[in-house]
Amino acid sequence: MGKIVAQFEILIGETSPIVHYDPTPPNSTAPIQVNTSLPGGRSKRNAPHCALRQDTEERLHDHFNGFTQIFTDGSVLDGRCSATASCIIPSTGARSLCHLQFNACSTMAEIAGLHLSCDLISNDPDIQKAVILTDSRAALSRLAFPRKATPAIKSLLNKALLLSKHHGKLIAFQWVPSHVGIPGNEAADTLAKEGHNTPTTPCTDVARIDEARLIIRRELCSLHPDPRIASGLYFHPLPYKGLSRHEMGLLLRLRVGSHRDASRLHRLGIADKASCRNCTAEETLQHLLLECPQYSGPRSKLFATFVSLRLTHTTPTDLLFPKAHPSVQEKALRSLITFLTETPLHTFL
Repeated sequence: MGKIVAQFEILIGETSPIVHYDPTPPNSTAPIQVNTSLPGGRSKRNAPHCALRQDTEERLHDHFNGFTQIFTDGSVLDGRCSATASCIIPSTGARSLCHLQFNACSTMAEIAGLHLSCDLISNDPDIQKAVILTDSRAALSRLAFPRKATPAIKSLLNKALLLSKHHGKLIAFQWVPSHVGIPGNEAADTLAKEGHNTPTTPCTDVARIDEARLIIRRELCSLHPDPRIASGLYFHPLPYKGLSRHEMGLLLRLRVGSHRDASRLHRLGIADKASCRNCTAEETLQHLLLECPQYSGPRSKLFATFVSLRLTHTTPTDLLFPKAHPSVQEKALRSLITFLTETPLHTFL
């Protein structure tokens, strides 16, 4: 147990187990309005951007007419271990920017942006009614259901409730869709991305303890024996439905590297030569899937499907581990199965 505590202090830090905040006001305080959807329930999957933008404008006009609009956003660059948060008020030009002092997830960066918005409201006596707009449903969901809230969420709720109770300000939180042409949301997004390359104020509202689970999970992941998993890559498992037993076995064999191309069999001493059975090149998995001219016809159909799904197809990993939503991933894997079955590859790989 002592070793575990010592390791926890190394990962999380000794000075950040508590975020200090004032006691939350009692239940008699006016509740904070948190909206995680728009009227109609449409999303970017089933509605054009112009329709979502119109829904947003309708919501703001009908429910928040006369409110000061405050847009927030968070940005995370995993490769640089950088996380920033921004806040902007289009009507006044006021803006705020900060960076988190550890490699946080995007949700925590968004929560830091919500903290910035409450700070701007607190420092501006002219703001009496404000709607805080963010494109993070995850952040607003934590705010709307704070039963197991982290200190950063409790502190944010405390700020909003105190602004309502002691300063008489009306505060509301509203979700808006991202990247559909809403000027304030785009401005906050641009400002947050600029924070990765410019000196900014460190964020003190979100601490490492708020991301303790993520930090510990990353540390355990780095100890994984598979170097791909240890490097932070996560591969979705194959779908349980839609694939036959033979198709599942074929994809699993290709994924774990147990394929039977000539190069691998020659390296194991099973085959006499490593050259391709169709040309003079070395028969590797990459050659068979991406390069061999014998399969150029079916391959063009495979690549066309990946392009239509907005997926890359430059390496075997791109084909076997498509990085997309599970529904899109299933379509990509189905197109790969079609390519393998239309060629002799499924018989010997």
